[in-house]
Amino acid sequence: MLGYTQEEILNISVFDWDAQWTKEELQVMLTIEEIIPLFETRHRRKDGSEYDVEISWNRVEVEGEMMHFCICRDITERKQAEIDLQISQARFAGILEIASDAIISIHSNQQITLFNKGAERIFGYAAEEVLGKPLAMLMPSRLADAHDQHVSHYAQNGASARQMAERGAIFGRRKDGTEFPARLRFPRSRSTVKLFLLRFCEILRLDNRQRKLCAIRKRCFKQSSIIFQ
Repeated sequence: MLGYTQEEILNISVFDWDAQWTKEELQVMLTIEEIIPLFETRHRRKDGSEYDVEISWNRVEVEGEMMHFCICRDITERKQAEIDLQISQARFAGILEIASDAIISIHSNQQITLFNKGAERIFGYAAEEVLGKPLAMLMPSRLADAHDQHVSHYAQNGASARQMAERGAIFGRRKDGTEFPARLRFPRSRSTVKLFLLRFCEILRLDNRQRKLCAIRKRCFKQSSIIFQ
């Protein structure tokens, strides 16, 4: 990793290749009674380039002399991945904040885990009021059971993603109890904890065909708890 030959490395010390700590700081670390078993630093190669390393450190006394044993791991790729993730999360957070649509994340048990500003505007709730609560609170009671069945089915059968995305106009319920037609997108987040993103797009203008479909669906929901077959 350092680029030195074995003969060269025997003539230098950690003070020469550690790029993060000064010689004085390293000397203090080597003499303190309590060791730091795992820490990160940066090393400098023979060619002057630097890279991130993780150090596993231990020491033992051998024939009256204190010996330090270190295992160094190049963690450059891991650190870059962490930076990329932070950038991605920052960008995602920015998109969430400026999105006019309601973007909501739920766990597989359908409890709300994310509620953006667009959702606050459309539904009338503050995020603190809905986080940890069931998604059903944002839908008319006549639709809640049917929607729960769809989400549960989708959680077990990813092949139905297209069908979920094509559900079209549904109804949301605001904090004040009023209902509104909306369009729902349902992309699944590929994670081991089974998170789902819901995107409610409020339909502000309905053409005649959409009005008729909404009216039909509304009547059907009053007659049956199962729809969208």
